[in-house]
Amino acid sequence: MANEWTSFLGSIDNNAQGWSKLHKLNKRLLRKPPPVHPLQDHEGNLQFDPETNANIFSQSMEEQFKTLVTYCWVDDVVHDSIEQYDEAINKKSIFFSPGEVH
Repeated sequence: MANEWTSFLGSIDNNAQGWSKLHKLNKRLLRKPPPVHPLQDHEGNLQFDPETNANIFSQSMEEQFKTLVTYCWVDDVVHDSIEQYDEAINKKSIFFSPGEVH
């Protein structure tokens, strides 16, 4: 491929006809449709069918964006303590006496 490109560039003259040749090549390359890239299914087989590729893509997105299962690590004792401090803050000023802190 590199040799073909080098020979093509060498064949272009530095005049209007040579630049016209390069312009035509560029025009053809810009209008060339992009290749269809296959996707792999779960078995590793390449799939070229657009509908199958869409299904593979949607399954991949669904797996990536699942809602994570979360666990609450705060037990009832901690939760009650937090609520007690929140109530104390709302009732009084933001300062605590040493006896109020348990």
